Amino acid sequence: MDLGLIINMDDKELEKGEDGCTWLWKTCCLEQMKKAFEMTEKKGSGIEAHQYNWCFTRDAGGITLAGRARSIVRRGGLIYSQLYGMIKEQYDAAKYYPWDNGDQTLLMMALDRDYKEALRSVVGAKEIDLDSCRASFNHCGRRIMLGVRVNDERSNGIREEHRMSLNLAMAVNAEIIARGEPAIREKGTIDAFYVHWTQHVNMFTESIVLPYARWYQEILGMSKEGELGVDHQKLAVLVSLLLKNSYGSALLAQYPTLWEKKSQGMAGEECELLGLGLKRIIKEYGFGWLNPDLFNFRSNNFAPGIADHFPFPLHVLQQRYVARRQSQGIMMKMLQDVDLVLGRLKQIDEDCSGDEEVKWKFWISWLAMRVMRQYHQDGWERTYESPYDFRGKKLQRKKEKKENRNAEMEEEEGESSNEQSETIGSRKRKKTGKERPERKKSKGVKKDFKDPRLFIYSEVRRELREPPVATGKGSIWTTRELLFALLFYPDTVDVDVKDASAQGWQDLPYLHGMQRIRHELRSKVKFRNTFRQALRQLFDRYCLCIPSVSRDRWPAGDKTKKKPGWIGFNRKGDRINRADELLDSSWEINNRIDQDWCWDLPAERAVMDESIREAKWRRKDHGSWSIYERFDGVEVVYK
Repeated sequence: MDLGLIINMDDKELEKGEDGCTWLWKTCCLEQMKKAFEMTEKKGSGIEAHQYNWCFTRDAGGITLAGRARSIVRRGGLIYSQLYGMIKEQYDAAKYYPWDNGDQTLLMMALDRDYKEALRSVVGAKEIDLDSCRASFNHCGRRIMLGVRVNDERSNGIREEHRMSLNLAMAVNAEIIARGEPAIREKGTIDAFYVHWTQHVNMFTESIVLPYARWYQEILGMSKEGELGVDHQKLAVLVSLLLKNSYGSALLAQYPTLWEKKSQGMAGEECELLGLGLKRIIKEYGFGWLNPDLFNFRSNNFAPGIADHFPFPLHVLQQRYVARRQSQGIMMKMLQDVDLVLGRLKQIDEDCSGDEEVKWKFWISWLAMRVMRQYHQDGWERTYESPYDFRGKKLQRKKEKKENRNAEMEEEEGESSNEQSETIGSRKRKKTGKERPERKKSKGVKKDFKDPRLFIYSEVRRELREPPVATGKGSIWTTRELLFALLFYPDTVDVDVKDASAQGWQDLPYLHGMQRIRHELRSKVKFRNTFRQALRQLFDRYCLCIPSVSRDRWPAGDKTKKKPGWIGFNRKGDRINRADELLDSSWEINNRIDQDWCWDLPAERAVMDESIREAKWRRKDHGSWSIYERFDGVEVVYK
């Protein structure tokens, strides 16, 4: 049962109709209460305590206390206690508060549409309606403004609430009777609360909410809808979190970006991702103001060099789409790698020379290689997930079945508590004499390719564990040039990758990376054309035995529709009917793209100065920083 105590004006004072007052719990008193509940001198008395800060202040807030399962507090019958200010009822609408924890309106309005579409396509979710998001944002804002502007005559008390067992409630009641039913708050005791005029409290709240609301809208207005740059996305998400927590008591510690955050670096060293550091600021200064060293308020952005230390709001998208986390990770990794390099690339002038020219040509080369690597990874993963069979898939399926069987055996051993339960279970199995029917096997098999096989004949045959089958010349995509356009620029051949009927096309990470690159480089014609030339030359030289695709299926099968189809080219760039049709077919060539310097170069290293210096050295000594990287558009000649 719940026992609640409210401190407020008495009935006579409320009837007078005078200006209202608002009570707020003192944080220092709440901390003393927390220490009393902890009972550190007693063994096994741990509790879960969460402290709330009211409007980013240090000295006013709330607290929740809950005993752990085997703690003295829980065994004594006290389940849960909370102390909070009742001013939050100004914003209450059937227990739904403006921009509450489950409301992602602010975040979805700030995030780039390419990211939202990429993640949505992975799980096949419904598209987000931004008109509804805008209406929700405005509605929540109006509710807050009405709350702080029309309730100045209202008095808002404070409440403490204790959820306890019936036995404990009866014991408390017996103790009160034994003491002669004393007053709840004896005169002369220390007040654990502040009392302010409600008008002043509301004015203070409004002065915090409005600047953040305006700042958020100004950030969104810096570009077209859904086209904010990465830095401004980070800033908008940061400001949205401040706005959500600005009008009442908030558990700021649950937002690492606001409170504090540490993350593990790539090389194993611990590197700190910057947060606002409100934990330290509130404790030291009494109010959560913003450090001006982190922002450039004139340009409405982070200060130079600061944005890179704030995490991209990937977790925000994952909270909405919880299915297929691994596929989400691959998609987001591709987009973030591309964005990191594009952010540097867009800062360079197209007509530059010298070191700046080396930078942009190297980064264009890296982007083309990153897309090509992802194409290899997607191609192999989808080949295994396709309904087409080959020997390599059968072996992978047997391997999965063996691993699942071993996992089930380990689980059964763990669940068996004693020999008797095992004996009873075996008797039941013997009595029935029947085994559970196996579910119908899926034709697709999941296999991860962190280091994908190459699209050359020897590697394809090695992975398939059988010779690949050529699909033939086809009727539409008959040349290398047309296939390149279909695979990397499908919109130019009237293929909509967002079309749900085009199986396998709509959620390919490499295609979403391509869309991102083309979208960000749309105003830089020279960069865009150079990227296409670089990608085309990588495709011509290294994609020599590739999975077959069609407008409606990715990948497609051979003529029998039972095995995956593979495509090869002759010297002129036309498709071949079979591997032995021409001696100089692409299936006879073993150009290895994994020997290229950029093949496994991470994006984090590609933007470093040391990588730029190495690219400059390679270009000086070898004429290029890659095995095959001269953006001259010359047709490949097989040798």
